[in-house]
Parts: sequence; C-alpha cells; structure tokens
Amino acid sequence: MTNSLKSCLKRPLEFSAAKFGEHRRIGSSALWIIMYHRILPNTDPRAKYEEPGMMVTPETFRMHLKQFKQFFEVMPLSEWVNRASNGLHLPTKACCITFDDGWADNYEYAFPLLEEEQLPATLFAVSAMAGSEKSFWPNRLAALLNNSSHELLDELDWLKQPMKSARLDKKVPHPHKSSISREAFSAIVQQLKVYPDDIINNFLADAEQKYQKENADKIVPTQLPPSLMDWDHLRNVGKNPLFEIGSHTRHHCRLQQALNKETLQDEIVTSKFELQEKLDAPIDLFCYPNGDCSAEAVKMVKENYHAAVTTKKGLNRQENINLHKLNRIGLHEDISNTPTKLQARLANWF
Repeated sequence: MTNSLKSCLKRPLEFSAAKFGEHRRIGSSALWIIMYHRILPNTDPRAKYEEPGMMVTPETFRMHLKQFKQFFEVMPLSEWVNRASNGLHLPTKACCITFDDGWADNYEYAFPLLEEEQLPATLFAVSAMAGSEKSFWPNRLAALLNNSSHELLDELDWLKQPMKSARLDKKVPHPHKSSISREAFSAIVQQLKVYPDDIINNFLADAEQKYQKENADKIVPTQLPPSLMDWDHLRNVGKNPLFEIGSHTRHHCRLQQALNKETLQDEIVTSKFELQEKLDAPIDLFCYPNGDCSAEAVKMVKENYHAAVTTKKGLNRQENINLHKLNRIGLHEDISNTPTKLQARLANWF
C-alpha cells in the first residue's frame, strides 16, 4: 500500500477522532500530559541532525497552545500531582505540557510562546549534560552519517545491519551531505536501540576517532552550537513562576533491567541532588529516558520523587492512576501540524 493511499484512508479516521474524541466529550475526566522534545524551524541547521519524531516548528507549537487553551485546563504537572495525592479537586479535563532533555531551542522558541500564552510547562533536564558540549548519541550518529565517507562507514560492523534495514546500502546514494532522509535515520536509531547505551556510546567514540583521523588533513565541518541549555538558562527557567524543572537522569541512560544499583543510584538520585544544588529549588518530578523503567528503577524513583512520566501513549485517570508511571501523548510536526491532526492525536484513538 502506497503512502498516499494510506494517507487517504487515514484522513476520515483523523477527522472522526478530532470531532468525537474524548477531548470534546462532556463528562469525560482525564489528565492529558503532552510530550515535546525540540521546537525548531525546519530551516534551522540543527534540524538536519534530528529525527522527524523529535521536532515541532514554532508555528505549529503556537497553534498547539491555542488548541490546549480551547479544550483543557492547562496546569503545572506538580500541581495536578499534589491535588491527586491529597484527594483535592481536579479539573475534568486537565493538561500538562512537558519537555524532555533540556534543549537550547526550547529556551529560544518554546518558552517565549508559553509566556505569551501564559501557559505553564515542565522541563526535564539531564543534569550531567547541562552546560556542556556533549550530545545525545542519536545526534552524534546523525553527524557521523552526514559527514563520513563510504570507506569509513564500511568499517563499522555494528552499523551495517541497521543501514541495510533502512535500505541504505551501496546501491543507494550514501547518506553523505544530508542525502539521508529523516525517516531512514529514525529507522537506524530504532535498530541500534537493541544495544545498551554504554555499548552504543563506545561504538560512536571509536567511529568518531576514525573520522578525525580520516579528516586530519581536511577542513572538518564547523561544530554546531551547544544543543542543550546551560545552567544560566535552566536557572532562568526555574525562576519563572510558569515553569518547573524535573530530572531526566544524569546522562540520559535508559533505565533497563541490566543496570546495576550503583548506576541507577547515580542516574536517579544523584541527578536530583545535582539539579537541586545548581538550581536551588526542589526537584520532585522525574522522566524515564526512552520510557524504559525496570522494577528496581521505578522503586528508586518512588523513594525520591513525587511522580514520574513515561513515554507510553495514553491518558491518565484518577481511579487507576500510577503517579510514578504516568502516560503521555507525544507530539511531533508530521502528526500534529493542523488542528485536525492535533485533535486526532489528543483523542487517543490510535
């Protein structure tokens, strides 16, 4: 089935969901937690190194905010959690806006629009990466794919199968000079997630070393500006009464079953104290990277935070709420760039 045919078949479903979804239903009671990552114009050079499912343009984001005000009572996540924990009154249709990772573009594009609309939001920061030039491994991978030669990439055994699965073999022009599509890149990232984070980072460190050696006598592409907020940015966000900050671990480590207790302690507990010390504010909310949360991780989070969010799609209802595994609705440009598409996503039908 072609993409255009799929799109034609999906359009009536989107329209029905937008018109009759739970966000429009009288008497329906739930909490919508919205998940964002990056707010970037398509023309921004940083967009070249990002997966399509990670971005919303400022224009689309502005439209989202106006739609949220139309359908929901938008409130800070901490306030909803406090009310739910203490049996206090909750809005029939509540909405909390969240951002993962602490991207600098959130500070540039998202927060001015939130201030303009006077809407609150929660930012989950990665404490050991704030104010550094470190990048998340998918962004490092994007830079590698967009700048490396065939010869170098052919040496990387760990990359051959993901590239083949994404149909990026030698019969297709190599993803040099941005020829790789964002969709293909996203497929490669998903394939690599079978490896633990430390293994992926080791793969990339070795490949980056080979890249530097290969380009020792060439002009290496100019480094992009730091992708994450620095501590001054985070302090400014935290001082604004509209916004609050939570922890997204120390190194954005997926909290999988194989992690030992010392690593969990560092990612979950040390991140909390690091953020509290730097920001001089309590840190009571947590976000699981990639949504991964082993039983041991959830137990430790419960001991240290009032609530935590996952990446699992869904609404939250007070009668069966799990405050330390809250569902969210993820939004990105392709699935939410019109009011109808956005409302279909909010309907939580598919």
